[in-house]
Amino acid sequence: PYLFSALIFLRILSQVVLSASTRRAAFTMTTKVACNVLSVTSYSLYKSNGSVVTSGSISSTSSGMRYSKSVDFSGYITSGNSYYVTAVFNADGETKNASSATVSY
Repeated sequence: PYLFSALIFLRILSQVVLSASTRRAAFTMTTKVACNVLSVTSYSLYKSNGSVVTSGSISSTSSGMRYSKSVDFSGYITSGNSYYVTAVFNADGETKNASSATVSY
């Protein structure tokens, strides 16, 4: 079981994209092996100075080899500031961290 889990971990491809136009973050993950549980266990929106604006998790999960969800941050993002998003992705218990690029508004 350990070797199988390690192989899944090495094959997780995850991405967080923060949109300049919609102020939404898209969370996507693909795996090379079908999984029972794909999820984002936590995410945080940061100002570019490193201060946390808001944090949460996405309750909706998927199974298989693809995961795609989004979160609306329009209520937290203000003009004149720059932000980025971090996330922890989960694939059957194996985790991978990802961050978006910093976006100016």
